Amino acid sequence: MFKENVIENKKKKDFEKKQRLNSIVLRNKFLGEWASTILELNDNKKRRVY
Repeated sequence: MFKENVIENKKKKDFEKKQRLNSIVLRNKFLGEWASTILELNDNKKRRVY
């Protein structure tokens, strides 16, 4: 019984850790896209400098 609870808690903690990492990655992607749009670094809008 105790061993099963330990295994179940470990699975829960691993799942929560994975969810936190996924949310951080999504936030960083969003902030990166937002910053590139604000700074006009988007690939579609690159200015040509001669």
